[in-house]
Amino acid sequence: MACDCNAALTVQLHDGGDRYPVIPAEVHGELSYWFNAQCTGCSTPYEEPFRRVDASGQVMDDQRADLPLTDRTWLADRCGPFTCSSRARTAGKAT
Repeated sequence: MACDCNAALTVQLHDGGDRYPVIPAEVHGELSYWFNAQCTGCSTPYEEPFRRVDASGQVMDDQRADLPLTDRTWLADRCGPFTCSSRARTAGKAT
């Protein structure tokens, strides 16, 4: 991140509206693997690992908790290092 405004970080998924608060993390989780956060002060993209936090600033155990159906469905269709749904695994295979 190339900003110095020391503002909070947020991430927006596919729901088109809500931005979720995040903090830097040591390693990528499922959300930071697929999405970039951004600075709330200057909108500079933050492409490093992050974790979602709750209203009190504590890291959420379940990073998908309370996400809209649109986002949960989209994540379930991905095949990456954290999840690989059976639908994503078989997509494109001849039957």
